[in-house]
Amino acid sequence: MMHDFILDIGSRTIKLHGLNNTGEVVNLHNITWDILSVAPAPDTITACIEQSLGALPSGGHRLKAIGTEAMRRNPELAQMVEDACLRLDINYSTISQELEAELISIAAQRHGISREYDVVNAGGGSIQVVRQRETELELLNMGITDLNKAFSLHAEPPQRDIQGCIDWLATQITDRPRTIAYTGGERTYLDHFGVPIQSNGTCHQSDFEAFAREIGGQDNDWLIAHSPFDARWMTGAIASNCIVLAFMHAGRAKSFLPSDLNIGHGLLTHAFGRSSGLSIL
Repeated sequence: MMHDFILDIGSRTIKLHGLNNTGEVVNLHNITWDILSVAPAPDTITACIEQSLGALPSGGHRLKAIGTEAMRRNPELAQMVEDACLRLDINYSTISQELEAELISIAAQRHGISREYDVVNAGGGSIQVVRQRETELELLNMGITDLNKAFSLHAEPPQRDIQGCIDWLATQITDRPRTIAYTGGERTYLDHFGVPIQSNGTCHQSDFEAFAREIGGQDNDWLIAHSPFDARWMTGAIASNCIVLAFMHAGRAKSFLPSDLNIGHGLLTHAFGRSSGLSIL
């Protein structure tokens, strides 16, 4: 039985998560959209939220909706999302990038990611880096959609500037990172494509580089047909691969830890934010 739910209205995806009686966070529904490139009409926003709500189980529940970078950049879009949620009787807040980083940090702590890892969480318009050992945050004001646009990563293979993207990203990382844990469905993504995972849960750099080269050379029809999630999710896969490679190269790491954690895990597993003073609910 689930009673507590988070609707994460992100720049690239809408994700519905629930907390079950054993304290496990369960992903119930995903929709990929790209509202940083083109803001959707109000009716489209409402329809997408309603589609997610269709995955809610029957019975009483608490539901909170949060918005991230697309809404931070575009106040008109934030208002449309808030209005749609209001019509559907959903409590909504646009959260700061600092709070995103705090939530992914909470998720990492509560789900046992060692403090030896720097945790990297990438969205459509922002990247949060949690340096767990130092309890420091690094906030990058660009994300997957921005990289797609700047380096044509969502175009067909001849137009993609993959190495240019990796090299530029490495210059944006201010401090040399440790080995990273990379969140947001990454473990499911690698498992789906059969990328080797070691007994400690990490992926070797050489295995990931070989996989990234293969994905980077596939046309868009192939990527869409082989998505581990919905069809449009793979439009961000190449940019996401570039982020992982840039952090590994900047840190001279030989591996990284793929993780399915996201900010919803941080919020739901922390009693809806109340016990740490997080005040978004």
